[in-house]
Amino acid sequence: MAIERVKLAALIGPLPLRHWEHMALERSRAVKGVEWIGSIAVTDVRDAPRGGAMFDRYVVQAMQGFGALGEPENAQDLGPVLTNDDPIVRQADVMICVGGADGSTYRGRTGQEVWEFRNADNTSPRSVPTGMRESFLGWPTVHAELLESTSGRVLRNGCFRSRPEDPAACADQILESIMGWPAAVLQERFATGVPVSPPSEDERITIPFPGFFTLLSHRFRKLLGSTGRGSSSPSTGEWNIGILHQPVHALLRENASMNVRWMPATSKGKARLEPFGYMDDEGELNVLYRKLTIEDGHSLISRVRPKPDNILKRSRTMLDIDGRHEYPFTLLIEGKVHVLQSAIDDNRIELYHLNTTNDGLEKGSTIAEFGLHAPTLFQFRYRWWLMGTEDADGDTDLVIHHSASPFGPFEQVGSGPVKWDVRSARPAGVPFEHEGALYRPALDASDPHASIVVLNRITRLDEHGFAEEEVQRIEGFRATAYGLGVRTVSGMGDVTLVDGLRSPVVSGKKANASRSKRRHSRKQDKDA
Repeated sequence: MAIERVKLAALIGPLPLRHWEHMALERSRAVKGVEWIGSIAVTDVRDAPRGGAMFDRYVVQAMQGFGALGEPENAQDLGPVLTNDDPIVRQADVMICVGGADGSTYRGRTGQEVWEFRNADNTSPRSVPTGMRESFLGWPTVHAELLESTSGRVLRNGCFRSRPEDPAACADQILESIMGWPAAVLQERFATGVPVSPPSEDERITIPFPGFFTLLSHRFRKLLGSTGRGSSSPSTGEWNIGILHQPVHALLRENASMNVRWMPATSKGKARLEPFGYMDDEGELNVLYRKLTIEDGHSLISRVRPKPDNILKRSRTMLDIDGRHEYPFTLLIEGKVHVLQSAIDDNRIELYHLNTTNDGLEKGSTIAEFGLHAPTLFQFRYRWWLMGTEDADGDTDLVIHHSASPFGPFEQVGSGPVKWDVRSARPAGVPFEHEGALYRPALDASDPHASIVVLNRITRLDEHGFAEEEVQRIEGFRATAYGLGVRTVSGMGDVTLVDGLRSPVVSGKKANASRSKRRHSRKQDKDA
């Protein structure tokens, strides 16, 4: 049952507020229905672990800059400063800890909740900025959560990618994302009475502080311009597309067949990935995919018609306007084939449709005045749902919009992202229904060297919230020519379209030899 009012206060510790903390309070205060009581000054710091002089110096220097780690800009007055003995403090429904405040003395009061941001090892992001240690140590992921400490209930949690090349930027980016969590929980509570149940709490881990030699090594690598891996999962390389001759729901089984028939190898320097299918007027399978030039990153949308004998004829370019086309999500609207394309820089999502001769895509309408990575549009029950990721890397912050029409206008589910998880946020194929449940392929982009597709069962999808749970992981098609990773799983009736990253160990000839009873003369498509 929805509620109408929440009395909110802040527990402010002795440490100067950072920009992300101030914005967390400001956004929470701005939620309709919130009655701001004021700030409560406390002297106890929850924790202030020391990481050594060199690490502490790095943290201090990072906080001198702008962004989430910096000092508040145009800081607003936080209202009256109260003491613990002030009677009005007892009236607060929710108290948010910032400035290193230790909320333990406020726990257990009847009807009061204490909200605290936490790192994966239970430390405070204010004392130890989230993601800095993990980045220095070379860990692939960073965990953070917003905890209701009285009950121990996790209100929000997220898993983010670390950035060994820039630990300060990693912390800044994560804190910029999580500062909206309290406001999101409050808005959810006003809409439904209770917040969306997040994924289960991640196990507490020990995160050591980087030692002197680790920090020194990082400084030298930075000076030499070799601080480590990039910030995104592999989307370049020798990718190819293939077909599994089974419906997509068969992949939900533990021992599902992985007998992929790959398309013939691309010409040197080219790649095929992100396949989506449709049937033409003659009932023939057509596959749209992203055709990538590895050297310069030029990408366009092409089409192939897979044949039973695996002889690939010349591919056809379907869309090439700016050389940045990706993820040709394909769907039927009123019986007509349409394709989504997102212009991230221009903040729009466009809907193209197949021309009458099946040899090109024609621009239709702009359905949204915002951009998304991997835009996915589908109808479920009584609404159309548009989802994708909006963070800079495109792998972590999942947002969803809904509308009565596939052409919009779209309204956002909640107040922002509904999920923060580099392991399963970005869409990676066509959602599908099986035995009354809705499933969503998602990308696990936590490993910079290999992509994995996760099949999630959606347990809640409505105008106010979203929740899902992991069912199966597709970690690639081992012992095949393209077994190093997978980015896309798209069901197409009795077949499933996939992509894979080339393995230098298994040749395409060897991998496909046992799958064909006939020998064919295969003509390599120089342009595919």
